[in-house]
Amino acid sequence: MIKWNKTKGYNFELHLQLPKQKKPLINIRGFNRYAHWMPVATKAIREKTLPPIYGQELYETISRSKIVVNAFGNFNVHYKENMRNYESTGCGAILISEDGIYPDHFLPNKDFFTYRTTKELFEKIELVLSMPDQGAEKAKNTRDKLRKVYSKEEQWKKFVSAVNFL
Repeated sequence: MIKWNKTKGYNFELHLQLPKQKKPLINIRGFNRYAHWMPVATKAIREKTLPPIYGQELYETISRSKIVVNAFGNFNVHYKENMRNYESTGCGAILISEDGIYPDHFLPNKDFFTYRTTKELFEKIELVLSMPDQGAEKAKNTRDKLRKVYSKEEQWKKFVSAVNFL
């Protein structure tokens, strides 16, 4: 990826959110022997990536980005739901994420792009960068759609419906 970035001349930053040491995915005393372990980034990868960012700095970085690439790791298997889906689309970036099953209202190749291989990932990045106006429009439409679907009004309607069902 670093080599590809240099040959294309893109301003591409990779913030890695993998731990430097082996850590359990769920850290409950006595259950660690049954826990899945988070993978550790190799030294070669850590040397070529930037440290993780969180909170306001994360949202500001996403807001300045055209594309957010989301990789899940092995413990999600087919289901692809994490906060990065909502953070990236909510901050106005195009999401390019692993192929899989996504939450309701996230429509692959309409609201965001998916990839299965590294080659396909680079093709999707090239596609988004080759159509800046359409990419920005797609990001805006997705953000507006999710803002409506997950609005306080919609949450209230679902709450009232659930209470009435009781």
